[in-house]
Amino acid sequence: MESAMTESHLYTVKLNNWLQAWSQGQLRNGRLKIQDSNGRQQWSLYFHLGHLIGDAGGVHPRRRWLRQLAQYCPQIQVDPIHLYQEQKYRSDDYEFLAALMSKREILRQQMVSVVQGSVAEVLFDILQQEQWLRDRSLPPLSYTFTPEENLYAAPLVFLSPDRSWQQAKQAWQKWCQAGLEEFSPNVAPLIWQREELQQQSSPVVYRSLVSMVDGKRTLRDLALRLRQDPILLTQSLLPYIRRGWMKSIEVGDIGEKLEHIIKRGSQSSTAQPKTTSPLIAYIDDSPRDSQLLGRILTQAGYRYISLQDSVLALPMLLEHKPSLIFLDLVMPIANGYEICAQIRRTSVLKDTPAIILTSNDGIIDRVRAKVVRSTEFISKPIEAPKILNVVRKYLEFGD
Repeated sequence: MESAMTESHLYTVKLNNWLQAWSQGQLRNGRLKIQDSNGRQQWSLYFHLGHLIGDAGGVHPRRRWLRQLAQYCPQIQVDPIHLYQEQKYRSDDYEFLAALMSKREILRQQMVSVVQGSVAEVLFDILQQEQWLRDRSLPPLSYTFTPEENLYAAPLVFLSPDRSWQQAKQAWQKWCQAGLEEFSPNVAPLIWQREELQQQSSPVVYRSLVSMVDGKRTLRDLALRLRQDPILLTQSLLPYIRRGWMKSIEVGDIGEKLEHIIKRGSQSSTAQPKTTSPLIAYIDDSPRDSQLLGRILTQAGYRYISLQDSVLALPMLLEHKPSLIFLDLVMPIANGYEICAQIRRTSVLKDTPAIILTSNDGIIDRVRAKVVRSTEFISKPIEAPKILNVVRKYLEFGD
């Protein structure tokens, strides 16, 4: 059966079958390499005698390893820069922990917890990346299995592949049920509008946010530091992100230069928006659609602001004066028609292109859009060619 493992598309059901095969002893020693179509995202899972014994790769391997050490071996101090060699099995790290075990400085259960925690994060990230690609009809992940009889001389940790996978799926389901599927726990929150945040927050809350939210710690890092559940922490920051007072940004691994940051889901090098590029606003209460449109526009070089609170939309538009506005129709309190009508009654914004972007694509919806003088009416799903064509139609700016 091992010889039949060749490069192929990876789906959760298929990966689940392979992990069950390892759990049942049908496969033995080797490395399963998982990557996206352009090789920017890569993970490795290592197996020994049907057990899962370790992992490598991902966006932040050093951060991930340090989090596990801090949580399960807090008495151990290590140099993060030399923890991990890219694309190699972390035998040095395991030898390090094994040496500590032999000296009775840590218990075997501590080492098991470190490896288990790291594997859980890797499997979660694979699930999220797979979902992200599937939602956007992008090429799926692929895998390559390489049998290796002498992978590791004496593994000290043996995890059940099937059980690890089931636990990761449960964690991912909880993340989605909390409405966070478009938020990676590997992004770092950053205060974007300090004055507005200070005016709208109590002094105690403001000082706490300033001390924590510095754009250097990921959501996972912050959750560990604050001893909070990552879901509850992310949900507590969502109101600030939705109002534009904070942003979630991608950060590099420890010791990694910014220009080497792996862009999650990117299919080509991402163009950074210039300060002189047109600003485009999108009013929609859906975090998923807001982040998707944001990626499309920022990768094309445009500046982007997401407004997820329809009540605060008009004041934010007056403050930022975008060059083009996208609006969803169905939102609580104020819908897209009402906001578009307000825009047309405002002298500063009355000539700004306002594009209705919605799942409601009936004749009545289109007529109402014309009544409130929307510039165009586009039906979802949000797709890059469709969005960029209409943007270029009204804005003179090259990618």
